[in-house]
Amino acid sequence: MRQEAVSDYFVVNGELCSTQHSEIFESLSQDSLYEVVKLVNGKPLFFEEHMQRFRASAASYLLIIPHSDEEISLEIARLSKQNQQLQINCKLLYCHQPDQDIFLTYMVPSEYPSPDSYTHGIHTILFSGVRENPNIKTLKGSFRYRVKSAREEANAYEALLTDGEGCISEGSRSNIFFVKKGMIYTPPAQTVLMGITRKHVMAICQQQGLKVVETRLHRDELAELDGAFLTGTTVDVLPVASIDGLQLDSMNCPEIRMIIEQYTQQMQSYLDNPGP
Repeated sequence: MRQEAVSDYFVVNGELCSTQHSEIFESLSQDSLYEVVKLVNGKPLFFEEHMQRFRASAASYLLIIPHSDEEISLEIARLSKQNQQLQINCKLLYCHQPDQDIFLTYMVPSEYPSPDSYTHGIHTILFSGVRENPNIKTLKGSFRYRVKSAREEANAYEALLTDGEGCISEGSRSNIFFVKKGMIYTPPAQTVLMGITRKHVMAICQQQGLKVVETRLHRDELAELDGAFLTGTTVDVLPVASIDGLQLDSMNCPEIRMIIEQYTQQMQSYLDNPGP
C-alpha cells in the first residue's frame, strides 16, 4: 500500500510516529479495514456512529477492533493537536496479521468541495462498475484508482456507478439521492455503503414527511429528475448540477434546500455538545 498519511505525524498502535518514517504502510494487507471520520474544529463528526460501522465491518470478518472508542477518540485528539489540523479527514485503519495486528490513525488528503459547490452544485459522470462489497471498506483492488482517473479526465467531482443493466447503485465515494415530483429516490440499503450522512438524511426525510423510495434508477430516467444530491463524510449534503451532459437545477429544488438546512442544524448540534 502506498503511504497516504499527510501532515507531520501519524499513530501506529498507540505510538506517535513521523510521516517521514512510514515504512509500516508497505506491510499493510489489501484486506485491511478502514473508516474515515471528518474533523470539524478538531472534533470527529458523528464519531460514535462511525465506530459502530467500523466495528460491524470487523465483525463480518470475525475480528474485533483492538481499541476502545475512548482510546481512538484520544488518539484522534492527540493527532489533531500535534499536526495542528482542525479541519481534515482522519483515517482509522486496522490490519489483522498472524504475528501482530496493526492499527493506524492518520490524516489523509481531504478533497472538500469548494464553498461555491454548495450554491452552484457539482459535475458528476456515470461510470460502469460496482463495488464487490459496498458495506465493508477495505484497501483491496484498483477500482477506486480507475474511478479517480475517470473523474479527473472529465473534470468531475464524483462518478455515479452503474451496473450491467444501466442502473445507478451509488457514488464512488458517496451515496446518491434523486428528487422527482416531490419524492426522494435512493438505491436500496443492501446495495450501497450504509453512509452515516445517508442515515441522517433518511431520518430528516421521515421527520419532514418526505417519502423516500429505495430503488435503483436507470440512467434513462435521469432526464425526468427535478434534482439530485450526494451525501457523505467529506461532502455532507451536496447538490448535483450535472450528470454527464444532463443539467439539473438541484440548487433551487425546495426539497434539497430543506434537507441541507436540516442536516446543517443536526451537524451543528452535535458539534456544540461535549464529547469526542
